[in-house]
Amino acid sequence: MAYLETSIKADLDDLAVRIERSLSDQSVSISKEFEKDLTVGDSRVKLQTYERFSYMGGNRVSMHITYIQRGEYVEIIGVTAGGSSARFFKINTIGEEEFLRTLEEAINDSRRI
Repeated sequence: MAYLETSIKADLDDLAVRIERSLSDQSVSISKEFEKDLTVGDSRVKLQTYERFSYMGGNRVSMHITYIQRGEYVEIIGVTAGGSSARFFKINTIGEEEFLRTLEEAINDSRRI
C-alpha cells in the first residue's frame, strides 16, 4: 500500500476531470472502476477507484481517490493497493508506488494552472 494526502485550492469537479485526464495520459491500461458523489453537511465528497496493469510488478494495481471540497479547498487522499506477487506478505510495492506517483504528478500539474 502507498498513501498520499494533500490539499489544493480548486473546484472539485474541474480538479477531478484534470486528474482523470492526466492519469489516462500516463497509463494506457488504466480504467475507472467506481465513482460516487456525495454531499456530507456543507462538504462535497467524490470517491473514485482506478485500476491499471503494473508492468514493473506484472500484475494489477488499484488506486482509490477521495476528494473532499470544503470551501475553496479540496482535500485529496490517494491510496494504492495490490501489486505484490507474494501469497502471505508483500515482496514488492513498486507498482503501488508508481501508480501513486502518477496521482502526485497530476495534482502538481493542477497546481500550476
